[in-house]
Amino acid sequence: MVSLVVGTVLVLTNQLDAIFYGPFTKTNLIQIIITYFVPYLVATYCSAMQAKCDEKDTGEKAEELIRTSQKLLSTIVESAPIRIFWKDLELCYLGCNTLFARDAGMSCPADLIGKNDLQMGWREQAELYRVDDKQIMDSKTPKIGYEEQQTRPDGNIAWVRTSKVPLQDVDKTVFGMLGIYEDITERKKSEEKLQMAYFELKEAQSHLIHAEKIEAIGRMASGVAHEVKNPLGIILLGINYFEGTISATQKDKRETLLIMKNSINRVDKIVCALLDFSRSEELKMKSEDVTLLINSSLGLVEHKLKIKNIKLFQQIEKDMPKIIADRGKIEQVLINLFSNSIDAMPKGGELYVRSYKTKLDRSGRVVSNRENDFFKLSEEAVVVEVEDTGVGIDEEIKKKLFDPFFTTKDRTERTGLGLSVVKSIIDMHRGLINVESEKGKGAKFTMIFKLSGGA
Repeated sequence: MVSLVVGTVLVLTNQLDAIFYGPFTKTNLIQIIITYFVPYLVATYCSAMQAKCDEKDTGEKAEELIRTSQKLLSTIVESAPIRIFWKDLELCYLGCNTLFARDAGMSCPADLIGKNDLQMGWREQAELYRVDDKQIMDSKTPKIGYEEQQTRPDGNIAWVRTSKVPLQDVDKTVFGMLGIYEDITERKKSEEKLQMAYFELKEAQSHLIHAEKIEAIGRMASGVAHEVKNPLGIILLGINYFEGTISATQKDKRETLLIMKNSINRVDKIVCALLDFSRSEELKMKSEDVTLLINSSLGLVEHKLKIKNIKLFQQIEKDMPKIIADRGKIEQVLINLFSNSIDAMPKGGELYVRSYKTKLDRSGRVVSNRENDFFKLSEEAVVVEVEDTGVGIDEEIKKKLFDPFFTTKDRTERTGLGLSVVKSIIDMHRGLINVESEKGKGAKFTMIFKLSGGA
């Protein structure tokens, strides 16, 4: 027994560098014991068995060594809080502990003997396991502490942290492979939840900062707009007056006044957009038929659809429940989105307008079971989608799409406040708006509204 312990200590001392890549932990200690102590016992046991067969006089010393090694090996294998298994050169199982047998869907370790991974519940990963095993035995090099998936007999996918070493006898001849793993599925789930919570927190922080910026911009815009609007009106009156005093022959002067007038109208349009953006007037909320809202809004852009050669496809679910909304504001939102889609298809295309009822099941910043969130999980809501086959939006632009004054269009045509106003209106309705798009593949805006009578 003294030689057995001394031999084990020497093995561990020589192999420490192969397993320590970080601070000492309980897991590392378990790995050291299982990864190097058990193989050493197995090798010692096999050598003792060989010695017994070779000896002409089978003495008590060899018998005692065999019994001690076998008993110690069995105790360690069954007591270890980790899955343990070993295979022969043909990659068939020679044995395992009870924890491993249960993962394989077997009642006891003996049921696995002689089987291979292709006969287990994890057939999907079998080839990957077998390649690893063969490489480990051929190279005589352990593979320590790596994460992989394992399909259980019930079809569930588990995550495991695996270590494998070649089994060698006293002559360093490989006769098999020993592996251990710990089930880290719960840890993986916890990590995913933690990561999701982190991203939700970052998203919430980003939305809060954005909301504060928008509020500040709104206050500033309101002040600026009111200060500018009155002088603009006076300037416009002056231009109109001078127009009446210039004869038809004074073309240069008339053209100059026309340029000034168009510029003033442009500024006035921006001022009106600023006021619309900053205005926090009380909504006139009541039950509204979303189908009527869609149809009335489409009627106002119908001529544009014909001019741009755009085909309209309506997919409206029958018997839609009513939503709680300000009719005028929601029509403003829809007209804005329809117009943007039309502008995104200068050479024609297809416009899809959908509406349907759904049950919300996505957890997120505003869809969960928290008290202050816009929607609760499993709450029923109405979804309206506006999708086009236009030029699409790349990822960087999508991040800025609802920012005030941001536009991808000609500045002489747009103020950059349209989608900011849309977002503001949807937020005032405690609804949601989302955009999905790829460059060259069109865009889809999705809005979610509360049902009439909802919380």
